[in-house]
Amino acid sequence: MKIETLILFLLPFLFFLGCKEPSQPVIVTEEVVIPESFVEFYDRFHTDSLFQLNHIVFPLQGKVDTIGSQLKWSKNEWKLHKPFETFEGSYNRDYSVLNGIVIEHVQDIYGYFNMERRFTIMADEWNLIYYRVIYNDKF
Repeated sequence: MKIETLILFLLPFLFFLGCKEPSQPVIVTEEVVIPESFVEFYDRFHTDSLFQLNHIVFPLQGKVDTIGSQLKWSKNEWKLHKPFETFEGSYNRDYSVLNGIVIEHVQDIYGYFNMERRFTIMADEWNLIYYRVIYNDKF
């Protein structure tokens, strides 16, 4: 077998080996890179109540009472979260990613309502690990 024939035979095989998909596809949203696995999780989190409850780390950090004391959300008091709604542009949402944690910020256009949720992978699955709501009574 000639060397040229061997190269022509091995070249497609080597090319095939080099064409691996990335280990985790990503979605870029306003210059923030969000893992595709998070997007799939996020959609199911808001449409499947049992899935949602099973992907929250209770007691959940982030709750603050009226005098500013840190409390934790319990499973018994949890109100299911629905998909994000802008209410005709009255609310804005943005994301940031820090050390594998996806941080979601939601705010109304007047600055009265602010929400922050943090999600990360634990035991190979996305989970909600922090939830804080702030009502600004400046009005």
